[in-house]
Amino acid sequence: MKNWFKANSAHLIVIAIFIVLVFFYFTPVWQGKTLAQSDVVQAQAAQKELFDFKAKDGQAPLWTNSMFGGMPTYQIWQENENNIGTYFLKAVKFAFPSPMDTVLFYLLGAYFLFSVLRIKPWLAAIGAVAIAFTSYNFIYIEAGHITRANAIAFIPPVIAAVIMCYRGSKLWGPVLLALFLSLEIRVNHLQTTYYLLMLLMVYVIFTFIDALKQNQLKAFFIASGRQVLAVVIALMVNASILLPTWEYSKLSTRGHANITKVDNANTKEKGLDKEYAYEWSQGIGETITFLIPNAYGGSTGGQLNEKSHVAKFLMEKRRGLGSPGGAVCRRHANLLGR
Repeated sequence: MKNWFKANSAHLIVIAIFIVLVFFYFTPVWQGKTLAQSDVVQAQAAQKELFDFKAKDGQAPLWTNSMFGGMPTYQIWQENENNIGTYFLKAVKFAFPSPMDTVLFYLLGAYFLFSVLRIKPWLAAIGAVAIAFTSYNFIYIEAGHITRANAIAFIPPVIAAVIMCYRGSKLWGPVLLALFLSLEIRVNHLQTTYYLLMLLMVYVIFTFIDALKQNQLKAFFIASGRQVLAVVIALMVNASILLPTWEYSKLSTRGHANITKVDNANTKEKGLDKEYAYEWSQGIGETITFLIPNAYGGSTGGQLNEKSHVAKFLMEKRRGLGSPGGAVCRRHANLLGR
């Protein structure tokens, strides 16, 4: 045991630094302050009816009338008390209240991946901090997209476990893959998990090509078989989340296409438009905001005030309200309270 602590002292120090970092960074949490997260507030409003019933009857109903004219409650709230991931997440949240737990997941997950990639501990720690404090990771937290943020946090350790499996880890690779993938699915943001699957498919394809060139296909398929077993375990652990969602997807507008469109006498099914799917997605240029906050003008609604260059320009043009565009200038000037 003494030798183990000595061999892993650098990692233990880094983990301790991460814990101290989140404790001091989120000191307002210990002062009883909370973030005004818009999505969390909306979720609480959507869940109020079912919680009122639960407070009265002791059990939550399986149907709510407060969302979309009526829908199953398991799509907006579900305890999953018997899920092993629930115990883990509750234990972490007990010691690190939200959003401390999410940022700690960011840090530890990224650090674990960098360590598996054999990057020196101090450099891996810096990289983990850089990833954790990426602007959009904090924007998700501020907006209340906690399930997405947690799903993002578990992406690096899942990737790290897959790498371990292909490097020959017979025990810890599959075990950690089952653990981290179970947590990834448990936080219940399946869209992010889907993106993770796409990323892993690319990695597996390149690993297969390399194994083919190196004449190591047997080792590749054995490692892949262990991962399949780990994935099956993760899916079984989260069956209570996945199966109801799969069942409900058949009735959702985001599921199977159920709208009939007649085009040139041909009848075909038409689902949601591509524009709907990409409505809240990043544009190509907007990805720079991952590195430079506000590179595309900041959050929705903007941060326009009387000190901004736009405001000064409008004030200067206010005298020419009768000129072309004057009405626009007047309207914006009034919005600024001048």
